[in-house]
Amino acid sequence: MKRMVQVLLLILFSIIIMAGSWYIIFEVLGGGSTGTTGGNTEYGKSSLFGTDRGSGSNVSRESTENTTNMPQPLSEDTGVIYIGDSRFVGMNDVCHIDNGTNRFIVAKVGQGLSWLKRDGLVQAQQIEASHPELTHFKYVICLGVNDLVDINDYMEEYRQLAVGHDLTLVSVGPVGQYPGLSNEEIEGFNSQIKALCEELQIPYVDDYTVLTTEGYETQDGLHYKDAVYERIYQILKQQVEGITS
Repeated sequence: MKRMVQVLLLILFSIIIMAGSWYIIFEVLGGGSTGTTGGNTEYGKSSLFGTDRGSGSNVSRESTENTTNMPQPLSEDTGVIYIGDSRFVGMNDVCHIDNGTNRFIVAKVGQGLSWLKRDGLVQAQQIEASHPELTHFKYVICLGVNDLVDINDYMEEYRQLAVGHDLTLVSVGPVGQYPGLSNEEIEGFNSQIKALCEELQIPYVDDYTVLTTEGYETQDGLHYKDAVYERIYQILKQQVEGITS
């Protein structure tokens, strides 16, 4: 009887030990499972942060692409001729763009398309002829505020001019309170010029949007204050001349 009790106790003890072992194994496996879940969670976080880093890389890549799409700084044999109305006259007065070397201004107060065809382009051609050391010229034109109604004629002229010329068109800038002009009309003009640039695959500088977003001040509703002219030329330098500083 005593022997039987000992055997039963031994069996019971063995069962307890085995149960404990299985419990430990279960906990380990369970913990491993929890650890795996936690690991997946951490991996998910790592993936998320990795995605964020990837997004950062994409942003950097986009920035690089934008930088790549920016024009290269002017070479020594390239000239830029800025053609416009009183606003380009004012910009040159403030920023001293026309250096007589590789940057030139052809602009006249109160003018538009008829002046461009009659005088403006002739003066630009004379500049080219006077500088044989410059083998390439960019024409940067900002006209229209004085004759917005001539949009169809402008588009016809620009189509012809884009053939054989490195042409960049600049949006007409916004106005303040000025008789006979409204920003709504200017936006309509600009939208057609922009569409033309997209069609012809030529550069379009949208300083209108920059100024209406950042704010601007005028002297008389039409002509800008000095700081605005400086901002416009900064935009042009970046998008035409490839100067980012």
